[in-house]
Amino acid sequence: MAGRRANSAYMLLGQIVGKAGLFASLMIYSRIFTDGEFGELLFAVAISLILFFLSDMGASLITTRRLVIPLKTDEYLSSALTLRTMLTALSVVVLSVVAWTAGYSDTQTKLLFLVFSGFVLDGYFETFYALFRARDRMVFEGMARSLQGLLAVVLALMIKERGLGHLWAGASYPIRSVLPFILCLAASIRMAGWRYLRPAGVSNAMVLLRNSLPLGLMGFILVAAQRFDNTLVKAVLSDSAVAAWQQCYRMFEPMVLLVAPTLLPGALFADLCRAETAGWPRVRERIKWMTEVFTVMAFLIVIPFFFLGTDILRVVWGGDYLRNLSYMEVRNSLRVLMLGLPVTYVFHIFLAVILAQGRQKRVLLPAAVSFVIQVTGLYLFLERYGIVAAALMQLIFISALTLWLGYKAFRIHGSTGFAAGVARPLLATVPFILSMTLLEESPVIATGVSLAGFLCVWLLTGGGKAVIHPPALCAIYSQKSE
Repeated sequence: MAGRRANSAYMLLGQIVGKAGLFASLMIYSRIFTDGEFGELLFAVAISLILFFLSDMGASLITTRRLVIPLKTDEYLSSALTLRTMLTALSVVVLSVVAWTAGYSDTQTKLLFLVFSGFVLDGYFETFYALFRARDRMVFEGMARSLQGLLAVVLALMIKERGLGHLWAGASYPIRSVLPFILCLAASIRMAGWRYLRPAGVSNAMVLLRNSLPLGLMGFILVAAQRFDNTLVKAVLSDSAVAAWQQCYRMFEPMVLLVAPTLLPGALFADLCRAETAGWPRVRERIKWMTEVFTVMAFLIVIPFFFLGTDILRVVWGGDYLRNLSYMEVRNSLRVLMLGLPVTYVFHIFLAVILAQGRQKRVLLPAAVSFVIQVTGLYLFLERYGIVAAALMQLIFISALTLWLGYKAFRIHGSTGFAAGVARPLLATVPFILSMTLLEESPVIATGVSLAGFLCVWLLTGGGKAVIHPPALCAIYSQKSE
């Protein structure tokens, strides 16, 4: 248990420091660049994230699952690095074609390539992280992420101090990743030796691609669903609207990353794979526990953002946080996004279960259908309702996918443990729901009453036991790490 707690703490600390550093750098850029320049930077980040997942295609998660048993470590890692290099080259080609056909300005094109070069290094990190997670050595991942975050802030302050343009902000993405890359490389060599650095044969890389392709396509659809709306917002509305939408999304995204990939499929994933081998009852008890703990985490975040969201936006992004949009449009967009947080957490629970079972093909079709629904909704409603439509379609996308995964698990295995896990947290939301109608005009009071009421109801109904007594670790594999 101590090892699991320590690894979770390392990953959580790394995510918090890393994402907080990136977030702080964007706060600085939002104050020193114009709305158009800031929108161009955020657009480059959004597009680069899509290509980042194209260069992975689920291979890092499949590699983690393979490395749970420490056999053929060098072969698996070599194949993963070779495949990533091939897919990265493909991503560069795709980026070049997109920049050329879309008619982006020279500045936007330069920003795209600068930012994406940083994400290329981040992609290789994911292969190293697969080794660290499989060997329960997440301290190295935590160190690398923390170093990235600190460097992002230092570089942003230098750009501000010297009065440099937003192209330098784009260049900060690869610069901040160099030292963490060296750290990860040294740690992986120490753990696995030098042999895995030899390029694998194309055939081995293609075997990994075939195994990971369904998961990769699903992940690519998920990321596209989270980022494609930026392209439509830019085309239908404006660069300023992209900035406003991304400001809201940047508040939501770090909250998701507290669970994915920090805990799922991170520190808890290897044990979930072992539980799958032990049988469905062991998986079910983990679903119940994670559902309760993650749902409570979600509502403790949702409540203050629901009532105080615009105040938080003003503090984080400055007085011009509306970016020429209406107050109600920005407020409602953030509220809808945040209300999707509990659903997003549950989605990652069921997704991790499917990955542990090696049945990643199961999610490809529903992900594609959900994405089509989202894009259709954006085309129909974006011009009329602005970025609120983008937030609503995000919520519809993830809700549809979560319902499908939960229903499929129920059809195959019977009880999943979800209903038992969500019961107490849902009961505890009663004070929050009442505050929405009775205390809407007093946001500070509403926040305090909702948080206090939520915690009291949850604890009085026995919720504290879920945190104190998580499921015991499975011990299916006793082999030592290489």
